[in-house]
Amino acid sequence: HTYLRFFGLAIRTRFLLSFNFPSILWKPLVGSTVNDADVKAIDKTALNAIEPIQALIAQGVKQEDFDAQFKPITFTFCQCDGKVVPLVKGGNRMSVTSANYKQFIDKLRQARLEEFSFHCRAIRRGLGQVVPLATLSLFTWKELEMLVCGQGVTKKQMPSLKRMTAYSGCNASDQHVKHFWKMMEDVFDDSQRAKFISFTWGRSRLPQSEKDYEQKFKIASHNASEASDDPDSFFPLAHTCFFQIDLPRYSSVEAMTRRVLWAMESCATIDEDSYSSTTGPHLQDLADDEAGESYWDEGF
Repeated sequence: HTYLRFFGLAIRTRFLLSFNFPSILWKPLVGSTVNDADVKAIDKTALNAIEPIQALIAQGVKQEDFDAQFKPITFTFCQCDGKVVPLVKGGNRMSVTSANYKQFIDKLRQARLEEFSFHCRAIRRGLGQVVPLATLSLFTWKELEMLVCGQGVTKKQMPSLKRMTAYSGCNASDQHVKHFWKMMEDVFDDSQRAKFISFTWGRSRLPQSEKDYEQKFKIASHNASEASDDPDSFFPLAHTCFFQIDLPRYSSVEAMTRRVLWAMESCATIDEDSYSSTTGPHLQDLADDEAGESYWDEGF
C-alpha cells in the first residue's frame, strides 16, 4: 500500500495530489453511502437495463411477452473496465424473466454501487498507515477530497490568487495585467480557470489556504513580444515548474482571451502528438521546462 499512503501524506504535509476522482470513490472512505446518482455520475448508462424492466412491469405486460423480450438479457454486467462479470453464479446462462426480474434489479444495482469497494478498501488501508481512520468519519467526502487534492478553481478564489501573485518585468497596475484578472474573474468559467492553473502549474486545483502555497504564482514580461508593434499576435509562455506565465501586453481582454484559450486548449494535443510545423513556430512539450520555454517562443 506504499502508493496509497500518498493520500494520507497529502493530508499530513499539505502537498496536494492532482486527482479528479468521482464521489463513488471518496464516499466510502468517510463512511458515506454510495447511491445511484454517484454511479450515474461516472456512467449514465450504468443502470439503463433497469428502467425498461420497470416500465414494462408498470404497464402490466403479459408474462410470456416479458420473458420473450428479455430472454437475451442475462444476469451479467459490464464493469467500467469493459470486463463482463456474472451477477450470480452461472449468471451468464441465466436469462431475466418475469419471475426473477426483481433479483436481477437488486443484484445489478448492488454490483454497480459496490464496483469500487475493493479499491476503496485498499485506499483506506493506505490512509490508515498515515492518519487515524477514525478521524475520517468527521469529514464529508467533499472535505476529504479538498484535504487531499485542494480546491477547484472558482471566482471566489481569485482574490486569494491575486494576493499570492508576484510580478516580474510588470506590475499589478499595468493594463495587460488588469486585462488578465478581468479575464480570470469575469470571462473564464470554473472549468477554464482550472485549465489555466493546469496550463501554468501542471495541476487543476489550488491549495486549500494561502499558507499552503509552495510557491507564488508569477506573471512575468513576455520578452519576445516586448519589441513588437503587435503583441496580440503572440501566445503566452507557461513554465509549469515555476507556476509562471510570460504574458504579452495584449491590447484588450478579448485579444488576451483568444490567445490564452487557444494555448490552454491546444497544449494537451501538442503534448500527445509532439506536433511541430515547418511553416510556423515550433511547439514544445508543455512539461519540458528544463529544455527551455514551455510553449510558443515567437509570434504567430
